[in-house]
Amino acid sequence: MMAINVLQPEIYNRISAGEVVEKPANVVKELVENAIDAKATNINVAILGGGIEQIKVTDNGCGIEAEDVRKAFLPHATSKIKNLSDLDNIFTLGFRGEALASIASVSKIQLTSKTAQSETGKTIKLSGGSIEVEEETGGPTGTQIIVNNLFFNTPARYKFLRKPKQEETEITNLIARFILANPNISITYSADNKLIYQSSKGDLKQAIYVVYGKECYDALQEITFTSAQIKVSGYIGKPSYVKPNRTYQTLMVNGRYVNNQTVSTAVYNAFGGYLMVGKFPFFVINIEVPFENVDVNIHPSKMEVKFQNANDVFKAVYVAVKNALEQINTVIEIKNEEVEDVRFVNKPAEPSLLKANEGVSFEKNIVEELKEQKNQIEIDINKLATSYANLNRPVDDVRTATVSSNSSIMSQLYSDKLNVLEAKKKEVEEELFNHSNTFMQDTINAEDLEFNIVGKLFKTYIIIEKGNDCYIIDQHAGHERILFDKLYSQVENGNIIVQPLLIPEIISVNHVEFDFLTNKKQNLASIGFDIEEFGSNSFKVSAVPQILSDI
Repeated sequence: MMAINVLQPEIYNRISAGEVVEKPANVVKELVENAIDAKATNINVAILGGGIEQIKVTDNGCGIEAEDVRKAFLPHATSKIKNLSDLDNIFTLGFRGEALASIASVSKIQLTSKTAQSETGKTIKLSGGSIEVEEETGGPTGTQIIVNNLFFNTPARYKFLRKPKQEETEITNLIARFILANPNISITYSADNKLIYQSSKGDLKQAIYVVYGKECYDALQEITFTSAQIKVSGYIGKPSYVKPNRTYQTLMVNGRYVNNQTVSTAVYNAFGGYLMVGKFPFFVINIEVPFENVDVNIHPSKMEVKFQNANDVFKAVYVAVKNALEQINTVIEIKNEEVEDVRFVNKPAEPSLLKANEGVSFEKNIVEELKEQKNQIEIDINKLATSYANLNRPVDDVRTATVSSNSSIMSQLYSDKLNVLEAKKKEVEEELFNHSNTFMQDTINAEDLEFNIVGKLFKTYIIIEKGNDCYIIDQHAGHERILFDKLYSQVENGNIIVQPLLIPEIISVNHVEFDFLTNKKQNLASIGFDIEEFGSNSFKVSAVPQILSDI
């Protein structure tokens, strides 16, 4: 048997750091939680290089006594708990006493802190966990921590870090959760000297506006439920405001941002039939339970919690969401003039859609002829648009005068012809739709084409009778599917047709969407979108796939 060794502090500190500090977002989380525990009302977070290069967190909290500054970096040193029984009643965000020691062991860190009662503060600098400087200093009440060169002494862990932009995105999402969990605290966040978030003290609804923007703000529905030991509050998105994943879901338990499958399932079940397949509800929910009824000490990241009465929590959340949904009017009002468009009786549909007797006319030769005509028009439009774009390009000096004198006339001629072709294209597309109902041709087999079009509902849905079945088709969704399939085919074949926009489209987004689009610009470019940043939280779209130019 091999001898048992007692590890040196520089070794076991780095092992401990592996549980607490895996990436820059972990550092930000621990430092901001310490600031909140210090009763700060203003917190400033600034990062460089995705937090790998530098993380700076400044707060106006109570500060650290000068004689305790050195202790703060000792393993398991904490002001949050004293006795074993304190673990059963944790009301602070931090409590393990591992964060600062773990961070210091894998970075170069500087802490400056001063209490309100002290005339001066204290600064301490460490590198790899070893103290290099310790001195008296001035400054305002509060604490500032600067973390530089994360993982500089642990190459094995450094190489597993993602690109700075990806690390920055995770930190941005984390700060968004802190803003939502602490609307009473002013939080400012910047990345690479660019301001991302600046929240002011207010209520939860204002915090949601700061993080997600006006579209989300307008779609909020408040929820509330109180029982003997459980209080549920917050907001859900109306059924019309849903997302393709759970990214837009935030849960706080006693003010702590966490993940919990019980609550997520309760919200999802409460929405029930309000959700389409593959869609998830938006929510920001805070649950208040007695501290002794929830265990936050089940993982070093403190992102998981366990409820003593999980079934009661499930019911409380379910009832709160269900009651809120019942207050939302999701029934469409049918106006008298719209009733005429609804034909539920066995009347013939429009003559252009039906045969002389019953059924739909799918005259193959007409459909193919219209398709060829539409394709030729699209080719002519692209050629004309190219010529129009080349009209004002520089030419040699000999021809400059002649071209300049005629350019305005030629521009008008090109423009008029483009307008005529675009109008003709729309006419052909409408006729093609009337003859073939192309929104179904890509999804049904030839033997399934025997059906009757009964009528149209709300100028959006087409009512179809097939045998003993009735189908309601959303013609807009069907059209989107056809466009998607065609674009997919162009991408697969490498023959994407790009349509430059005469006037670029400017789109405004929130910070989460801004980060997403920034990371996906190359993907968008590969399918025909020319998109670039345009000011703060907005993008300029200069070109789109030609197949999408009319939407």
